[in-house]
Amino acid sequence: SVLRRAEKEEGLEAAEAAVRVLAAIAASDCIEEENKRRVAVALAADAPSTAASLARVLRCGSALDARVDAARLVESLLRNAAAPGARAAVAESEPLVAELVRLIGPADDKGGLDRSAVAAGLSCLAAIAATRRARAEMVRMGAVPAAVRVLAADAGCSAQALRVLEAAVGCAEGRAAICESAETAVPAVSADSQ
Repeated sequence: SVLRRAEKEEGLEAAEAAVRVLAAIAASDCIEEENKRRVAVALAADAPSTAASLARVLRCGSALDARVDAARLVESLLRNAAAPGARAAVAESEPLVAELVRLIGPADDKGGLDRSAVAAGLSCLAAIAATRRARAEMVRMGAVPAAVRVLAADAGCSAQALRVLEAAVGCAEGRAAICESAETAVPAVSADSQ
């Protein structure tokens, strides 16, 4: 894919630029849906490499915007990839899921959450949760405490955080994680549903 090639030939800076361009195409209202699907198909052609490149941009990206764009590109890939196994390869990528959970975390030393990062990360995790086998991994990487933290901080995106928690209760690991976070989770979920 162009993303992997950019990363190999020019490094992280080129990969970030490729991510920005591809994310803009995927999100633009001016681009036909068929062309957006073409981007996803091209990225899905080598889904494991694409997942690795996107995880690297999420982990090492020089700016939060590049990391948010990488998350948006992951979501586009998950929603539009038709290649057999591509969705699973992305959804089950440990490094990618770990970085998406980290994206939801504090954006500064004071513990503040960036709304666009939280929205992009939670949206991706909700899309990943559609892959049943990926749910336990998502939970193991810390998705439950991250979603609870978003609800408790009233950082917006509560519907997405609740979707992630709803998916988490679909596996034993998720139910256990919610029980471990019960002291924070119950009041956060209760306050949000009122």
